[in-house]
Amino acid sequence: MQKWGALLALVGMLLIPAIANADDAATIDEIEAASDGLNQAFQRQDEAYIKENTTDDHMAMFALWSGPKPIAENLELLGDLKMKQTILSGPDVKLLAPKVAMRTSTMKLEGEYQGKPLVERVYKVQIMVKQNGKWLEKFYQSTILD
Repeated sequence: MQKWGALLALVGMLLIPAIANADDAATIDEIEAASDGLNQAFQRQDEAYIKENTTDDHMAMFALWSGPKPIAENLELLGDLKMKQTILSGPDVKLLAPKVAMRTSTMKLEGEYQGKPLVERVYKVQIMVKQNGKWLEKFYQSTILD
């Protein structure tokens, strides 16, 4: 009987991480979808979608801005931003807590902001949080690499 108990314990130890990894993979897929939706919304300047998919206390530091800005200021500047984003590396998602994740990638930006050309490559960091069953962006920063 002890052999069966030991065998069941071993099988359980092997299966629990596999189940957790499957859950993590599903969570990462949700985060990727939320982030991709926001990237597309900024490119098409969809203010309503952006508001619905960011937290009320969202802060962003875009590579060309003079400092961090809350979501209301981001949206005011949206008309000055004409942008296409292409992922060069990543994205990489790290689960920091059950409802908090960090997504990083290297992006190529094309277009202009306030009539100035956008930089070629940036390193992008997003902090995503799950609220009311939905992944939202809480923080965004892009840093110039070139």
